[in-house]
Amino acid sequence: MYNTILYVVVIMAVIYGAFFYITYQRRRKLLNVMEHLDMDEEARQAPSYKDRLLETEYAFVKKQLGDQPADAFTYANTQYTGKDQAKDIAKDTLKGLATLGTVKFRTVQTPKYLVLSGGALHLMDTDTDGDITKHIVFEPFRLQQARIEEKPLSGMARAQAKFGKFDLKLYKLYLPTEDGEVVMDIYNMLLFNFASSGGNALTMSPHKQVENIVVANHFLYVLGQKYPHLRVPTAIPFKA
Repeated sequence: MYNTILYVVVIMAVIYGAFFYITYQRRRKLLNVMEHLDMDEEARQAPSYKDRLLETEYAFVKKQLGDQPADAFTYANTQYTGKDQAKDIAKDTLKGLATLGTVKFRTVQTPKYLVLSGGALHLMDTDTDGDITKHIVFEPFRLQQARIEEKPLSGMARAQAKFGKFDLKLYKLYLPTEDGEVVMDIYNMLLFNFASSGGNALTMSPHKQVENIVVANHFLYVLGQKYPHLRVPTAIPFKA
């Protein structure tokens, strides 16, 4: 029995060690790529990166726009605080009690997308299957009243914020509606939520990560070009 437990512990240690070693090596490779990146060339490649992603893994976003152009896009996150999480846990617990524990409930935060098309900003929400369930359009008169501010990073995101020449940034975008404001958190990298996708981001190939950085910064650049009051610094030197 003791030998079996020891054997399991050793195997788990080897697996975890291998995982951290691979992650470390990939991060080193990414840092090297970012350090020697031709930023001007990446800026020129931004439209190509954006179009390719919208033709492949994000084709459902393009389909939702119909005939309207997608000038730029990025991931978006609704604000999700510790209080929000506590409310969801309490709500899920009550649901579980209602089924006498036969069903376990767990509220899941799903990806959202922001797409600039002409003068409008499209906000698309998805369900756990990845299907778009809500599509809100913010017209120019709404965006003229919108505002944006940088938000301090915390936790794992702050620890992993430096990628060679690139610094991870998080912005809070306030979008006015008739009933108040919709507040979205957006990174200058294609990330839904660092807590849930940050680990996956670190295991992507360096080229894929560079592509995600360029496309997300391109969104911020285009947003600032269309609405100067929403302009923020970008890590990529785009030119008008």
